[in-house]
Amino acid sequence: MLAVLAAVAPVVDLVAGALSFVGRLLEPLLDSPVGRLVLLNLLLFGGVVWLFLGLRHRLGLLRTGLTLERHLDGIRALCRDDRDAARAAFSAVARARTRPPEEHPGLHIDARLKLARLAIEDGEPGEASRLLLDVRDRDLPVELRRSLTQLRLLAEVQLGETLPEELERAVRAGLEEFRDDLVLLELLTDVLRRAGRFDAVLEIGRRLLKRSGGMAARRRGATLARDLLAAADIARDEGSAGLDRAEAWIREAVDLDPEDPATGCVLGDLLAVRGDLLAALQAYGATASVLGLERAAELLDRHPGRLGPREILAALPFDDTVVLVAREMLRSGDRDAARRAVRMALRSPVHPGFIASMLDEVREALGEVDGAPLALVDPT
Repeated sequence: MLAVLAAVAPVVDLVAGALSFVGRLLEPLLDSPVGRLVLLNLLLFGGVVWLFLGLRHRLGLLRTGLTLERHLDGIRALCRDDRDAARAAFSAVARARTRPPEEHPGLHIDARLKLARLAIEDGEPGEASRLLLDVRDRDLPVELRRSLTQLRLLAEVQLGETLPEELERAVRAGLEEFRDDLVLLELLTDVLRRAGRFDAVLEIGRRLLKRSGGMAARRRGATLARDLLAAADIARDEGSAGLDRAEAWIREAVDLDPEDPATGCVLGDLLAVRGDLLAALQAYGATASVLGLERAAELLDRHPGRLGPREILAALPFDDTVVLVAREMLRSGDRDAARRAVRMALRSPVHPGFIASMLDEVREALGEVDGAPLALVDPT
């Protein structure tokens, strides 16, 4: 206890001396009416200044809170897809002269970035560039700096005034700072795609797909499938090795987007070029679409008699496949089998347009051969 008192005693003496000094200064003022009036005015002035500064601080906090609330209104408008209300709210925040809240020091810049993103989504890269012109990335939080980099590059891509080589260097520089950023990676694939460098496009596309989920995974899977088909189309002109690569890429595209019949038909076309007619027919059948059936009919037209009825029926799981079989039987001279296939087809009242035309042709041919119109035959 004595040690504590010994440590505190110098401080107490210093405070007592300071108070004594102030008392000696004020003593002449307190002894005269004028002095007391001056002292009262000083106290009143100090109180007014303190009150003014306090009110100013409170008003600043209130305005800051209102600005933050306006910013949140803009975000809520974006969530309900009200772009006009969001744009109005963010514009008000960007123009505000209030100090940003301590927990959100980049509030005004964030509002400008959101306005720039809306402009880019609306196809107005010039407006986006104007909004980003005065934004400095120094001392910005990491996420805002990331968004700023993304938006500047997106605006450059939409403007189309930057050389592809310079744009690629700029995107790669952004990726050095923000490694594996999905938006920058998509931008890089777009630049590489325009340059025809599909090997790199496919590599990045697979990386993007692995890191995606939900609707983003479906969208990026469809994009990768289109890139695979484009790369396969180029590889088809590179000889036997190119055909192998093209087939592998097309099969990967089919796995990525199995619901697109056009992709399966592309695989069938390639297999037909390679001479594997049965595999081509199976690829067309796997699409379970009218397009696949039409491609199968064209394939059988180009190669009549190469595939038997059992192979055709097994490869094409459609009700209308019997019409193709009937035509093949008619070509081979087996009119009875052709007639039986036509009767099976007539049990279905609805056929695609090209199948209906083919059925009419087969029926007409059978009617001419047998000397009696097939329409008179009971389809049951």
